[in-house]
Amino acid sequence: MKKHKTQKIAIKTAPIDEGILPVINWLNKFKNVRTDFCCEGDSDKEQLATLPINIKDFVTSRPNAPSQDTIELEHIRRNVWMNRPYVSFICSNNIELAQILYMVQWNASVEVEWFNQLGGLRYIINFYSKNALQTVIQRIKRN
Repeated sequence: MKKHKTQKIAIKTAPIDEGILPVINWLNKFKNVRTDFCCEGDSDKEQLATLPINIKDFVTSRPNAPSQDTIELEHIRRNVWMNRPYVSFICSNNIELAQILYMVQWNASVEVEWFNQLGGLRYIINFYSKNALQTVIQRIKRN
């Protein structure tokens, strides 16, 4: 089969929050990564302001709640009511995935979900805060 001359073109463009753009640009440099969705999130103060009053009072008045309450509350606070920075992507190379996970360690949790349409796994990096996102961006810039 004859090898044809090719050129790289942008297949799809999308509006990206400026605060997370350095992470998206970095991820898109990996050969086997495709980014899907992202958001730069809100500041911690803005996030707390959006909580319903009964949840907000519970969050601020019970810092030393029993462990099960704390775990459930943290899930609600971080994943349901708060808009934390995140980026989702698909990666088909374990070495590249390890490099990505190394870069975000200590600053984010990473969820994995089955993504049937592409027959693979989708990874969601959930940054702990906007400060954690900025820490990762600084690490990216240094490397």
